[in-house]
Amino acid sequence: MKIVLAIVRRFLLALIRNRANLGFMVVLPVVFTLVFGVIPTLSSNKTPIDVVNADSSQVSQAVLKHIKATPNIEAHTVSAATAKSDLRNMRASLIITLPKGMEKAAVSGKKVPLGWEKSPNAGDSSTMTVMSTLETNLRNWVLAGGAAVQTAKAKGVSNTHQLALAFTTGMQGANQIQNLVQTHSVDLSHGKVVQHTLGNAQKVTIGFATMFIIFTVFGTTSTVFREKVTGTWSRFKASPVSRTQILAGYGIGFFIVGWIQFLIMDVAGLVMFGHGIPMTGWTVAIMSFYVLAIVGIALCIAGVVKTIEQHMTIGSFIAIATSMLGGAYWPLDLEPNWMQKVALFVPQSWAMDAFKAVSVGAVSVSTLAVPLAVLGGFAIIFFSAGMVQLRYS
Repeated sequence: MKIVLAIVRRFLLALIRNRANLGFMVVLPVVFTLVFGVIPTLSSNKTPIDVVNADSSQVSQAVLKHIKATPNIEAHTVSAATAKSDLRNMRASLIITLPKGMEKAAVSGKKVPLGWEKSPNAGDSSTMTVMSTLETNLRNWVLAGGAAVQTAKAKGVSNTHQLALAFTTGMQGANQIQNLVQTHSVDLSHGKVVQHTLGNAQKVTIGFATMFIIFTVFGTTSTVFREKVTGTWSRFKASPVSRTQILAGYGIGFFIVGWIQFLIMDVAGLVMFGHGIPMTGWTVAIMSFYVLAIVGIALCIAGVVKTIEQHMTIGSFIAIATSMLGGAYWPLDLEPNWMQKVALFVPQSWAMDAFKAVSVGAVSVSTLAVPLAVLGGFAIIFFSAGMVQLRYS
């Protein structure tokens, strides 16, 4: 055991002495988290909303005017294609569609159809409050406008233009409508009532934690290449130290480095946003399985490629591509169906799902059993394959 610990100590000291490694593990992740988590919140306190006005009628223009006048909302009139793009790229938190035939439905007394598509990424409390207020306002505007149309018809008005004018005029009195029933909403995750929803800052912390662990682990597993070049690896194999002890020492070292990177990201989230990922037994299990899986993948790649440059290039590609697929950059709900199916084979998607459940308090065996089982399977398969690859390298 002393020999294994000595190898681990030597490995970690070499990591600390290399200032480039510390910069890559601390500076770059913190900068990314700051740029994507903090700076976007400084630009505007208003919730960005895209409105698709497919009707371009007197009624739809009046509704659009009322939407833009709603406090804490920054509404833009765009095409349907632009709205979809904005939602995917997180430039809009909500798409409201005023469909063709809206005015016709309003003046005929039929149900007025409105499109409402919320971004899965819109989870912070202020945005949800704004959306809830807007939804209530829309309902009141339609009710007041519809009542005004019925009153106009009772007075013998039948002209479409005059009925549309009655609808838009009636909307002005919507603020006089008082809800007779007070409702209390709750948030659900995995079928459980949760204490709070995840804001954008927490999602950024969790997503970048899973991504930068890949960068860091690939960077440290390239140590094997350096030690082969310097002859250290050959001296290890020729020494009385058994291969099992060598493998154990390096495996534990890689595992510890992955955990250090996670803790750095967790502390960064705590300092910048006031909250990180809750450190529970579930968190330890999730992260341990995830790190073991990533270490195994990195070692498998290290056994195939010929140079450090090849190893790091492939590692960067895997980190970025799988993070996109796994929901580290944006919610999985925004991805096409085929990408969501591919994400089932990516460790990040299961780790993200489990971490989100822990962060919102939706923790139970039924909630985390499947993500933990899948991550455990990834860990066993890839870490075992990586150790075998390292043993015979």
